Amino acid sequence: MNGTILIMNKLLLLLILSFTIPGLQIWSTIPVEPFTITAYVPVETMHTLSGYNLSMVDRIIYFGVGIRADGSIAPVPSSHIPILKTWKEQFGIKIYLGIVDHSGLRTSDPRGFNGILRVPPMEQNFIQSVHSIASGGVFHGIDINWEWPDPGWETQEFGKLLYRLTGELDSSSFGVSVAMSPWQVIDKHVANRLTTINLMLYDNLGYHSTYPRMVQDLDRFMKTTGIHPSRISPGLPYYGRGIGTHGRTWYNALSYRTMQRLYQFNDEQDVVGGFYFNNKKTLQEKVTHSLKTGLGGVMIWHLGMDIHAKDSLTQVIRSTINVHTGEPGHLWVLMEEVTHQPLFIPYQPGQGNHEQPVFPFPKIPADQDPWYIPAIFHSLSMGRKEEL
Repeated sequence: MNGTILIMNKLLLLLILSFTIPGLQIWSTIPVEPFTITAYVPVETMHTLSGYNLSMVDRIIYFGVGIRADGSIAPVPSSHIPILKTWKEQFGIKIYLGIVDHSGLRTSDPRGFNGILRVPPMEQNFIQSVHSIASGGVFHGIDINWEWPDPGWETQEFGKLLYRLTGELDSSSFGVSVAMSPWQVIDKHVANRLTTINLMLYDNLGYHSTYPRMVQDLDRFMKTTGIHPSRISPGLPYYGRGIGTHGRTWYNALSYRTMQRLYQFNDEQDVVGGFYFNNKKTLQEKVTHSLKTGLGGVMIWHLGMDIHAKDSLTQVIRSTINVHTGEPGHLWVLMEEVTHQPLFIPYQPGQGNHEQPVFPFPKIPADQDPWYIPAIFHSLSMGRKEEL
């Protein structure tokens, strides 16, 4: 009895201190959204998606646009806007604009966030662009994918930029998310103002995205950063990577959609054709762990690699959530596929694309597998989309 009273007194003291000591973090004061399925959609795959897949996600990240030389955000092609609006209206999806910058630690490119953090006019142009997007009525938020900031000064200044952005924007109507690797760091006070951190828990060496490795990386990331669990969405890969012991290399990769077409495998098989991938059982384990840990949701890279039939991985994710939350099971009806004419000239191997694989794929040409991001994407990411 005395022990119970002592615990209650300690809890009361902690509650009082939370209102009197600045900086003492009580997680319950952070608004928590429902568990969310976020899916990246590279622009090249927009015309391949079906209503079946779109109906099962909560948030789409249109991936993406780049940053111009003056720091402003490159525009979205006008032909894409009606498609995005249709997705919003027909499926109730929130649409985020993915802003892509692969400069930083591994490059000397002065554009992108390298320049924005160092040149005040570029920073101002970037912030003005974000405000313009927020008031445009098409997007519900932005997702920043800067994969290689320097772990020192650039990471600190990037955090300050995010803190300023989230302070100026109305988080109830326009969100800000970021993509990060588990080895990166971010200040918890910045992170807790974000909609979510899309944590890229894949592309490890060997078996590139196992369930035990996900649990390990999540635990380390949360302990290192002190971030509220509801601000984290672990990434789920819809592709396999090659395993050296099976005659492939890490650089060999194949989408789940293509694997379904080429091979026969059961729900618990996670290696096929020399590729390790997340099967249905692994996805169920990952989603269940995310729910029980109180995470904000899960992230998919990327929706264009799923299939439209009963073996859909997205359906596995949604069904697992429904079972955990006690919601009635969704009777997924295969909708008429959303068809659009291809928006870009199809990628042709051998035309100077540095993403073209240097290894042979005798069974499937690279341009027929949605895992590959063709060269045209790199033009978009460098802020030259308006030229298309």
